[in-house]
Amino acid sequence: QGPAAMAAASSMSEREAAVYDRAIRLWGAEAQARLMAAKLLVVGLSGLTAELCKNLVLSGLSLTLHDDAAATAEDLSANFFLSEDDIGKPRAAACLERVRELNPLVSVEVISGPLPAPADAGFWGKFTAVCTGGLGLEATLAAAAACRAHGALFFAGSQHGLVCTFGSDLGASHAFKLTDARAQAGGVGTAFKEAEGAAVSSVAFPPFAEVAAAPLASAASMLSRRRTRDPSAVSNDAAPAWVAAAAVERALSSKGLDRPPADRAAFAAALRETMAAELASAPGLLDGDAVLSVSRAFGLGVSPVCAVAGGQWGQEVIRAVTGRSPPLGNVFVFDARRHPQGQFGWIPAAPASASV
Repeated sequence: QGPAAMAAASSMSEREAAVYDRAIRLWGAEAQARLMAAKLLVVGLSGLTAELCKNLVLSGLSLTLHDDAAATAEDLSANFFLSEDDIGKPRAAACLERVRELNPLVSVEVISGPLPAPADAGFWGKFTAVCTGGLGLEATLAAAAACRAHGALFFAGSQHGLVCTFGSDLGASHAFKLTDARAQAGGVGTAFKEAEGAAVSSVAFPPFAEVAAAPLASAASMLSRRRTRDPSAVSNDAAPAWVAAAAVERALSSKGLDRPPADRAAFAAALRETMAAELASAPGLLDGDAVLSVSRAFGLGVSPVCAVAGGQWGQEVIRAVTGRSPPLGNVFVFDARRHPQGQFGWIPAAPASASV
């Protein structure tokens, strides 16, 4: 092990080293120490962000939760931190004790009331990363701008029935190591060896506002060219789902709404009608059926779908906080109807990495 890894290992208590032994073998003591030192703000306790919180807390990250909205019976379908007794209570406060039970070694707390203005460096600057879920477009963009201004990593996720998405803005120059795969000697179950002299690169993320404002046709085309985890295949299965989610988000924002009206079917049909020209501009990529499906299920969580997307989201947060490998993209889409694993992509375009 290198000096940094040895110092990180020596800073852990025996209990911490025992609890995180598997993680240390996977990504090393230095990376685990970074996770344990990180402070994350999670805004919005949906089924998707509940999965995210579970994965992060078990990995050793400390969380601050914020969600003053009252828990509903609808929330119980995907947020496993809530029970029937919690209906009517503020969601973050209702989830707190069950989140804490997952890992006594980390700090989990709740804040309430309106979030501070984006210019408040004392608030936003104290977090390593901020993850939001279901805030609505305007509030999401405000949080993203605050994070970019004050150096916090930013992620935003959304759930729409069988579709979940998340996007990220890791800043104008996100640094990461290019470690040699051979640094993990012997495979699973053997100690991880820190890669000495690993090359360091950086990637420039576009501001999240540019991702949200990207023309839907070009964004879908970019997603369709992004390779999946299978290097032998290129899939455009995820593009319609991302486009549909973005279209609904924009439509709601233009009407001053966070969620579709009670008559979701009528809203979905009207939205597809207003998008007719845009749908025709890129046949096969902009899918009217996807618009209908996402509109009807917008904001609703399906537990197994949230579990898959929340697992991917947690991995990307860990990847970003530790800086141990390059990010896979700034957009992720999981459409359970079409794509079994989900798909990463870059919007508005794939940035080039640069050596540091």
